Amino acid sequence: MPFNNMIIISLLEIRFPCYEMININATILGMDESYIEGTKNSKIMKQLSILVLLIWAIPASAQYCMPQCKIYFNTMPGITNVSLQGINRTSDDCEGACATNGNNFVTVNTTKGQGHTAVLVRGQSYPFSMTYTIDAPICPDMNLRAYIDYDQNFFLDDPGETIISANNQLPGTYTTNITIPSGASLGVTRFRVLAKMTSNGGHTPPTPCNVPPDPIDFHGEMEDFEVTIVNATAVEDLPAGVVFFSALPSGDGGGIEVHFSLEAATTVTLTTMDMTGKVHQTVFDGRRLVPGHYSSGALDGPAAGIYLVRLQAGGSPLTRKVTVSR
Repeated sequence: MPFNNMIIISLLEIRFPCYEMININATILGMDESYIEGTKNSKIMKQLSILVLLIWAIPASAQYCMPQCKIYFNTMPGITNVSLQGINRTSDDCEGACATNGNNFVTVNTTKGQGHTAVLVRGQSYPFSMTYTIDAPICPDMNLRAYIDYDQNFFLDDPGETIISANNQLPGTYTTNITIPSGASLGVTRFRVLAKMTSNGGHTPPTPCNVPPDPIDFHGEMEDFEVTIVNATAVEDLPAGVVFFSALPSGDGGGIEVHFSLEAATTVTLTTMDMTGKVHQTVFDGRRLVPGHYSSGALDGPAAGIYLVRLQAGGSPLTRKVTVSR
C-alpha cells in the first residue's frame, strides 16, 4: 500500500461484540451463491467478495467479548472509580445500557481524553484502586477482578493476565500495586475491571466474559479501558496530548508501520523523509485528530534504505528511524 493510501484506524472507535461477529459469519455463510456468481464480473463485487472472504476468515475470537445481562433493579451495584497511572475515571455504579436495563453491561470507555488512557512501562509497578458499591439486602460483598491482555490475542483469561483477584470485599475502595511483565507485548491493549456479587448472594465466581454464564445472571459491572505497553527506553518527554509514538519495519521488512496514541484532540503533521531530509510523503499536514490510537498497518512504497518518520503533535517534533529492506 503506498503512503498516499495510508489508512489510519482509531482503535477506540472499533467494537465488535462477539454475538455481532457470529451473526455476520452466519449471514455470509447463508449468502445466495447465484447472486455472487451473477455479479462476479463487476469490479466492485469482486472487491466486495474479497472483503467478505476476509471478514469470514476472521474468527469470532478476534474481538473482545461483550457479556450481556438484564439488571434486576436500579440498585444493582457497580464500579464508581478506577485509577491506574493515567486512568482516573469516576462514574455512577450502574450506568449506560445497564442503567436503562439494556443488554450490554460492559462500559467501554470511549470518552476520550485525560483520565481514560494509560501508558504502562514493562517491568514497572503502579498503584491501582477501584471503588465500588454493594446492594446490602441482597449481597454484603463483592468479588473484584482486573485483567490486561498482555499478549494481545483478544482473550483476557490467559495465564498471568488476571492482575487483580480479591474476593468477598466489603464496600469501599480496594487498593494494591500491579507490575507489568517484562515480556508483555508492546502496543495498545485492553484493560478490563469488574466487580460482581459473591456466593453470599448466590453467585458463581467472576470470569472476564461471564463464561460459563452465572445461572442467576451477572450482578455487578465491568469497565474497559485501553492501555499502551512500552519499553523503558521508549519513555521520553512526549509533548502534551501524545502518549505513544513508534515507527517500525513491517513484518517482511519492505514497509513501515506507524503507531501513535493521543489523549487529547491535537493538530498532527506526520511525514516520512530520507536521511538527506528530502520529504518522501506527507501523511498528515496539520490535520486535527481526536484522541485515540492510530495505526497505519503495513505501509509499502519506499525503496530500500533508512527513513525518518517525524510526528509533530502539539509540541516539539518526534522522530523515529526505520530501515526498509527489499
